[in-house]
Amino acid sequence: PRSTLPLPTVLRRAPGARVRVSDAASLAGDLDALFALHEARWRSRGEDGVLADPRLRAFHGEAAAGFLALGWLRLRVLEIGGRPAAVLYA
Repeated sequence: PRSTLPLPTVLRRAPGARVRVSDAASLAGDLDALFALHEARWRSRGEDGVLADPRLRAFHGEAAAGFLALGWLRLRVLEIGGRPAAVLYA
């Protein structure tokens, strides 16, 4: 089952937890983290998930870069122990 703890609770309970805002320097790696987490979740169900398609990943890469340039992108990475544990992409 998936945990739905409020973020402040996660940050208090997990040593080294932090939320980071994606920027131009981290965008590609942050999207890779999103894709990897999404893939892991769907593979655990025996499926690929929609983001397994390289064309869709390329689309999101271009769209996210454009939205970042306009100041519209909300991409946040929850890191625990220096590793991405969750990504919010809006």
